[in-house]
Amino acid sequence: MALWEPYRLSTQAHVPGAAGKIAHDPFHLVRYMNAAVNEVRKAEPRAWGERGQPVLAGTKQLWRYGYEHPPASRAADFERLKGMKRQTSRAWAIKELFREFWERETVREAGGFFGRWYDWAIRLPVGRQAAGWGR
Repeated sequence: MALWEPYRLSTQAHVPGAAGKIAHDPFHLVRYMNAAVNEVRKAEPRAWGERGQPVLAGTKQLWRYGYEHPPASRAADFERLKGMKRQTSRAWAIKELFREFWERETVREAGGFFGRWYDWAIRLPVGRQAAGWGR
């Protein structure tokens, strides 16, 4: 189900036990995460005091790609950007790691993963990599 509040309210009003039946699909959640990464990307040049042509200018689309699908023509640039220890690369890593949530087979596993992911997302210093996390 989409995350639109009227959908949830209508479902809860018309479906018995709806609270335990509603599931949100990856597409809608990733859309919000991509928007959050973009907000970080737009705000970051101000935080770094960059003037003129900021480092992250023109990279909006790159941050929407998953780790396994960067465009071949921009792969080297994307790797360089991700390694710059910027807030945007951290936000992107947080988004990418959340994709593993959908691989959990039980509610208990999903809840445990989410708790670890959330803890990591709010506490990890900028520049630390997600590689190998949680495995």
